[in-house]
Amino acid sequence: MRIEDTDASRTVAGAVERIVNVLDRVGLERDGAIIQQSRRIPLYRNAADKLVHKHHAYYCFCSKERLDELRSIQSGSNQPTRYDGKCSHIPRHEAERRVAAGEPYTIRMKSPMIGETVVQDEVVGKVKFANLTAMDDQVLIKNDGWPTYHLASIVDDHDMQITHVVRGDEWLSSTPKHLALYGMLGWEPPKFAHLPLLLTPDGKKLSKRSPMGASVESLLDRGYLPSALLNFVALLGWGVNAAAGVTDDDVVLNKSEFIAKFSLNRVNRSAAVVDEDRLSWLNGMHIRRAVDSKDDPFTLDLVRNAIRSECEKMDMFNENEIDNIIFLLKDRVRFPADFVRLGGHCFQSQIQLKPFPAEIIANGGKTSLQVLCAVNELLDTQKEQSYSQIDSLHTKLGCRKRDVLGCIRWALTGQSVGAPISDTIRVLGVTRAIERLRYARRTLEQELTT
Repeated sequence: MRIEDTDASRTVAGAVERIVNVLDRVGLERDGAIIQQSRRIPLYRNAADKLVHKHHAYYCFCSKERLDELRSIQSGSNQPTRYDGKCSHIPRHEAERRVAAGEPYTIRMKSPMIGETVVQDEVVGKVKFANLTAMDDQVLIKNDGWPTYHLASIVDDHDMQITHVVRGDEWLSSTPKHLALYGMLGWEPPKFAHLPLLLTPDGKKLSKRSPMGASVESLLDRGYLPSALLNFVALLGWGVNAAAGVTDDDVVLNKSEFIAKFSLNRVNRSAAVVDEDRLSWLNGMHIRRAVDSKDDPFTLDLVRNAIRSECEKMDMFNENEIDNIIFLLKDRVRFPADFVRLGGHCFQSQIQLKPFPAEIIANGGKTSLQVLCAVNELLDTQKEQSYSQIDSLHTKLGCRKRDVLGCIRWALTGQSVGAPISDTIRVLGVTRAIERLRYARRTLEQELTT
């Protein structure tokens, strides 16, 4: 893990701690100690001095005002904005005398301006750049003595023995400069892989202003599971061959499964769409997987703790009901909070029934009373097969199935959507289910007489 913090003006207090905390929360382990560029300034300065000594870099004494004027003239003439190489012609002894005298300076790379540079990218393939347009006498050491990203990243990649540089597509155009620096320093470059851009569903570049681009912490705090977030990010721009017949097992992956399947040759060239609906779906799939397989205790505990937190907000809690609710609703939720939203009735000894839904009242409510009585009679038998008979009750009563089930669900949960009726009764228990049916019947009778 490397913290690239050589731009003091953009350094935010506590940012490193936040990054480490996020990586810990999502379960990404670090190899060795954290490398922080701001603590390695002498290493970069040594590399820059080596480049100056080998005539691959030079001291530049141009003021900010001159550089601003140069850019303004170039922009006004529709020319590329680049340094014009003025200080590259200063004799070495003269430049060193001015440095020793305390004159402000930067160190610039002396770029090759003829010929071309070929980048063999692991994703894009072979890309040729004309040096005249791709290169610039890039600043390597700023006038405050700190390195730019271009120098620091190359020095660190070499020092840390980095084998692959995997980064965003916008860095592809800078790669010729980086390859030139590797050559000037006499180092073997790593392999480069440039990933596609991330776009919002409306085709705009993902930014911090987007709900999905704000921060990882905000997504975790909204109820997205670490395993689902990792799965989602891993699939952005990484192809799953739809022609081969994609199943959930191809896209719902934990970290170890993705490590086993990953290869750079399956990274897409087209931009990746950051779709929150897909992340929400993956979140639900990871919840279900953790419940069904029971081989991910970390995720299962996160779900349990989230349910506890939601229960505390709603001032209702029964530890014994948590696993029952997880079993009951695992196929119908996308967020841990959904367990309480849909299954909070399980924590209550008596639910408060809202007015009976008008869309499922049949014959002025009389048929609905028949439904409640019939279910009550079935449950009174205390036989397991009575659960399955509920599904066919509509035939016996001559009603639409959705009306019958809607009536029963209203009586048992107070809601219009939820788990299968038979599963709901099993979780509630027959005794509590009968009590709720009777209470619903009395409530409905009062509605019909008022």
